[in-house]
Amino acid sequence: AVYPELPVGTGWVPVTGLSVVSLAISRSTVWALSTSGQVFRRRGVSSTDWLGEAWQAIPAPEGQGVSLSVGQCDTVWALDRSGSLHQLTVTDLDCRDKGVEGEEDWTL
Repeated sequence: AVYPELPVGTGWVPVTGLSVVSLAISRSTVWALSTSGQVFRRRGVSSTDWLGEAWQAIPAPEGQGVSLSVGQCDTVWALDRSGSLHQLTVTDLDCRDKGVEGEEDWTL
C-alpha cells in the first residue's frame, strides 16, 4: 500500500475479482480491460480507500475492446477488434461532483 507519508509504499496488495490485460487511471477511477475484452470500473476508490470495493462492468462498445485509454476527467476511449474507436460518455463521474449516480453510453 502507498501512503502520503510513505509514497514508495510498503508492498503490493492484491486486487482480486478480475483478470485484466490493461489498466487506465483517471483522477477518480481505475478502469480495466478484461481478458475477454470487457470494460470495468473500480467502484469505491477514494482518498481513504485506495483499493475500492468492487469491479463494475460497463457495457462494452460493439465488439470486444482491445485497447483502453482514459483522461483525468474520466473521458474513456476504447478500440474494438475491428479497429473502430469508441468514446464512453460518463454522466456520473464529473471531476467536480463524484457522488451522483448516472448512466454510461458509448459513442463513435
